[in-house]
Formats: sequence, C-alpha cells, structure tokens
Amino acid sequence: MFKARAYLKDGRIETDLTVEGIREILKDAENKLWIDIEDINPDDINLLKDDLKIHPIAVEEVLTPMERPEMQSFENHILLVLHAPSANLAKGGMDTVEIDFLVGRNFIVTIRGGPIASVRDLENRVRADPRIMARGCDFMLYFMADAMVDDYLPVLNAIDKRIDATQESAAKNPTSETFTDLMKIKTDILEIRRATVPQLEVVRSLIRGYADIIEKGLSVYFRSVCEHLQQVNAQLDAAREEVNSTVQVSLAVKSDQLNQVIKVLTIITVIMMPLTLITGVFGMNFDFPRWLVNSGLWLTTGGMGIMALVLVRYFRKRRWL
Repeated sequence: MFKARAYLKDGRIETDLTVEGIREILKDAENKLWIDIEDINPDDINLLKDDLKIHPIAVEEVLTPMERPEMQSFENHILLVLHAPSANLAKGGMDTVEIDFLVGRNFIVTIRGGPIASVRDLENRVRADPRIMARGCDFMLYFMADAMVDDYLPVLNAIDKRIDATQESAAKNPTSETFTDLMKIKTDILEIRRATVPQLEVVRSLIRGYADIIEKGLSVYFRSVCEHLQQVNAQLDAAREEVNSTVQVSLAVKSDQLNQVIKVLTIITVIMMPLTLITGVFGMNFDFPRWLVNSGLWLTTGGMGIMALVLVRYFRKRRWL
C-alpha cells in the first residue's frame, strides 16, 4: 500500500496519486515525487520495477530484512537502508525499525514495515509547507535522516533515567531484579549501537560522492547528521560504561553483604566450639567424683557462660563484632 504526492514544476501540489498519475508525473524530470510504501505488496513491487525502473537487486534488497544499515549505488538511483528507533519505554525495551530509501533525480521512495516518526514528521511538514519538496528529493532524504537521529535522543534520555534508578538500589541493596534490569539496559544499548555505528558510515558516504543524485551543496547538511550520530554513539558509550560500573558496584556490595553474613556465622561457630567441647567431655561415660557430679551442671553452665562472654568481649575488642 502506497501514498504518493508530487510537487510540480509550476508549484502545484498533487496528492493521493494513483499509478497512472505517477506515470504522468515522471514524464517531466522537473517534477518532484515522493512515494511512501508501508507493508509492501506485489503491486508496489511492480510499480518500482516498471515505472520507476528500480534495479532488480535494489528491489530484492528492500524485500529482504537487513540487520545493518547499508548503501548501494545504481545507474539512476541509490538505495539506503537505515534504522529508526522504535522504543517501548513502558516496558523498558528498545528496538529499531528498518526503513529503505530509493532516491533518484526526481523521486524518493520510502519503504517501511510500520509507522516511523521521521516519516510522519516530514509528511506533516510537507502538508504545512509543500515548498519543502521543491528543494529536491535529496533534501527530503536529509530531513528524514536528521529526524531519525533526533528520535534517538528521547530514547537515550530514558535509558539514562533507567540507569539512575538502578544505581540507587545497586548501591544500597542489590537484588536479582537489579542485575536483571542492568542486563536489559545493556542489551538495549547494544541494540541501538548495532544501528547507529554502521549508520554513521552510510551517511558519511553521502558526503563523499553521488553528485548526480545528491547535490554537492547538501554535503554540509549530511555532515551535520554525522556529527549528531557521533554524539549519539558517544552517549551510548558513556551509558554502557556507566552500566558496567554499576554492575561492579552491585557485585561489590553483594560481596560485602555475603562477607558480613559469613563473618557472623563464623563468630557463632567459634563461640560454640569450646562450649561443644565442654559438653562433650562432661557427657562422656566417666566416673566423676560425687562432689563434681552433684555440682557439675552449675559449674559447666557457669564455665560455658564465662567462656562465651570472654570470646564475645575479645571479638568486640578486635572490632570483629
């Protein structure tokens, strides 16, 4: 299913174009055409092949999910595969959505499997000011690429808040849930990096060439997108280091808690060992003197109490208790 709009060379706007309308628009190279395809179907594929003359390899690429951003150049168009953020902040999860761009001299095609904020933003901007399309399809590519990078910022801010929330519990009383949350955050960070790191190289390639499709004057714009991506990657690296340090703090606190438990149990064991020895000796089947048998209970209990008090006082003096 596709939506198509065009900016004609005389300044008129055409929306909700059919296949026949698209063919008429393409007859004049000065017209600008934007086709947005969501959930591509066989009719859309025929439109790409027959009317836009998209290379079969490019068509095959847009039909195959790509885990990494990439770019390919063909005779009359270029293919860019980028990834936009699709965050589910309520569940604390992070995922990316693939969007494919086919950019020619007078057309741009966006192909996606679901709603993407940057595409919606451009659609709203074009609806409010159609002259944006007059600046060219390469400018529209820049606009969406820049908006996609900006869409990562709220997600990164949400990740920072999640890290802050776990750091407090990690420093006081880390639990298994604390470690689970930290691992989820780390997984989300790696998921974003798998999109943004190679995406940086893809955008850089637009600066270096393809002057027949991308106007040279737009190099400074795409350079700005690269700088924003570098900032995103730097923030991701900082967040990852913060998560690693929080994990180390959690492990240290957990280890200290375990040491405290072991210390208390060890002290109890040490106190009970001589008491157990005394009860074991007096519990043996020996013939003790009558005076010792008659007062043995009191002597044994008193000796055990004194020994226990001496050990406790010694442990406190050494600050073991």
